[in-house]
Amino acid sequence: MNIPGTISVMTGLSTGKRLVVMVGTHGNETCGPLMLRERFSEIQIQRGEVIFIEGNPRAIEENVRYIDENLNRMFRAVDSYSAKERESYEFKRAQELKPLLSSCDALLDIHSSGTKDTVPFVICEQNSFEIVKEFPFEIVSYGFDQIEPGGTDTYVNENGGNGICIECGYHYDPKAKDRSWESLKDFLIINGAIDGELNTPRDQMVVNSNYLYKTKVNFRLHKYFADFEEIREGDFIGTDGNEKIHAPKDGLIIFARNREDSGEEAFIVGDVE
Repeated sequence: MNIPGTISVMTGLSTGKRLVVMVGTHGNETCGPLMLRERFSEIQIQRGEVIFIEGNPRAIEENVRYIDENLNRMFRAVDSYSAKERESYEFKRAQELKPLLSSCDALLDIHSSGTKDTVPFVICEQNSFEIVKEFPFEIVSYGFDQIEPGGTDTYVNENGGNGICIECGYHYDPKAKDRSWESLKDFLIINGAIDGELNTPRDQMVVNSNYLYKTKVNFRLHKYFADFEEIREGDFIGTDGNEKIHAPKDGLIIFARNREDSGEEAFIVGDVE
């Protein structure tokens, strides 16, 4: 399977799982590519096959989030997209990646943020909780498969694998690179690709992300909301066109952003379990 953007395919001497490690799903998220560039020579796969790949090579080259569309929403059924979306670079890239993602046992998709005080966390569904409890993160959030379908991790889950996305922190924070490296090692150890010692499973806050607000016109936040900031039902979140938008319930707010167009993802609310 010769897919553009493949960094390396590493095969162990013994049989094992087929794993995918993806960086640059969003081209300006530099944490994953930089980590691999610095640490790749330290990886020696003992069992199975591990494919290291750039998600969005053109966006990486241009240092932009995407060229035409968000690649991490391009893995739904083909007929769910408009004709314009199907002409996008990211839609075509998703079709290149689908055979790889549908055939792997597990995916680690490495992300980072342009916000300096962003909170690192794991996105996965409950089928991967036993894997990510070893990862160096204090928060695990699930439910994204339902409220934000079309992601790489969702597509892997739909095809019987373990799809895991890690939000490692600020792009240029050395701790984010360290966090991505430690997670990669844990991912490879847990899935049997390499030998090594795992950290003691940590106490992690589990958040069920179950509400997504999409814009009707455009959206302006009332104030800055940190990821996982506590909100109360009725709190003023922002303005969509001329309409004031309030929190639908008590919970934690995630990924609250100003948005320019209708139909865009403005914020998520989750519940602590």
